[in-house]
Amino acid sequence: MVRRIVAPTAPANSVESRVAAGRGPDRRLALTRRFRVASGMADELTPSEVERIARLARIALTDHEKALYARQLTRILDYAREIAAIDTTGVLPTAHLDTDAGRERPDEPAPGLSREQALRGAPAALAGLFVVPRAIEADPQAADPVRPE
Repeated sequence: MVRRIVAPTAPANSVESRVAAGRGPDRRLALTRRFRVASGMADELTPSEVERIARLARIALTDHEKALYARQLTRILDYAREIAAIDTTGVLPTAHLDTDAGRERPDEPAPGLSREQALRGAPAALAGLFVVPRAIEADPQAADPVRPE
């Protein structure tokens, strides 16, 4: 059975209606209330809730750590509520903070170094290729592709 809760309606311009609609100076309070209800989180985490979270993560905590983490996590959740209460109406979402579009040069082909110029600065070269130290030990049974027998 589904129950429907109907709240009494307030006059259109009352403080209660503005808070419920998220308008006026009490908008932050309304958003905070909405966040609290939507998140399902209590105003303050208790050490027993921290113990439950630690058990799920399979972490052993002392009583001192449970109390400490309860305070710290409560502060984090309070900050998340503050952020959720910020009015972002009209603010476009951004993928990154670098807003200097067009700073890079155009992507056009340009002449590069010749093979001889590139190999001139190499500590070792063989047959027109860079010679570098082996990074992975070779299979002793396999033939060396750089130095054939």
